[in-house]
Amino acid sequence: VSANIFYSEALSHKIYASCDAFLMPSAFEPCGLSQLMSLRYGTLPIVRETGGLKDTVEPYNEYEHTGTGFSFANYNAHEMLHCIRRAVKVYNDKDRWMELVNNAMNTDSSWKKSATEYIRLQYKSIGIDTDKYQTNYIVLAGIKMVTIALISMIATVIVTFIAAKIGAGI
Repeated sequence: VSANIFYSEALSHKIYASCDAFLMPSAFEPCGLSQLMSLRYGTLPIVRETGGLKDTVEPYNEYEHTGTGFSFANYNAHEMLHCIRRAVKVYNDKDRWMELVNNAMNTDSSWKKSATEYIRLQYKSIGIDTDKYQTNYIVLAGIKMVTIALISMIATVIVTFIAAKIGAGI
């Protein structure tokens, strides 16, 4: 055990990488980078459902085998302790724990995902269904590809027919 009254980025990475769980019982958290780093390292976050913590940590669902960590709703010691005990219970089942670790490490917290969701919400707010546009685009692109393939096939048959005629001297 040690107490270090300084910041070391290299040490912080080692701490994230060496932990099994990361407790972040914030009363208020507009974003939170710590839980994102813990997800990347496979250190399962135990968080209070507030702000960015609620947005980025998907609570473990034992029935659907989904989730990226553990969370509790109210800011009190009893709920936090219950959540920690639940995490320890899952930790003791190594298969379930590793399933959660894999979920956490495969979480996409990129700006690309955030920007895409933001744009989708902006379009939705003005009444545009982006899923419909995406489906239409895929259908039209598919029709174009099939049309090009059919034209290429017909051209191949015609060229083969002409080549056979020329080869036969007709």
